[in-house]
Amino acid sequence: MAGSINPQRPEDVLGQDNVVEDISTNETEMKRIVVEALPVKHRIPGSEVHADEESGMWSMHEELVVWREPQRPTSFLGARSIFMVGAVLSVSYALIRSLEPILIGTQKGSSHKYYV
Repeated sequence: MAGSINPQRPEDVLGQDNVVEDISTNETEMKRIVVEALPVKHRIPGSEVHADEESGMWSMHEELVVWREPQRPTSFLGARSIFMVGAVLSVSYALIRSLEPILIGTQKGSSHKYYV
């Protein structure tokens, strides 16, 4: 669960008061720790297992995380909208200007222009 642990680096622990400078150990101490460890539980296939024994990586606590989209400044959105409308109007104007001779030529009907 968030905030329930306080991970520390070895450098942080060594910098604290009342901590031994040497954090290594010898082989006899390592063997003692292994001997004192809890025995391995062998599971019988098909038998029910208590939820606490299922996996040491998971806990039965649930933490819900809510994500919200970050708020954007409104002035930026307003300026972007104005530029977008300007771009659409500019392209529309250029398209109408380029199609204007064709549209006028079809309305008059029989007048044809020939370039020599």
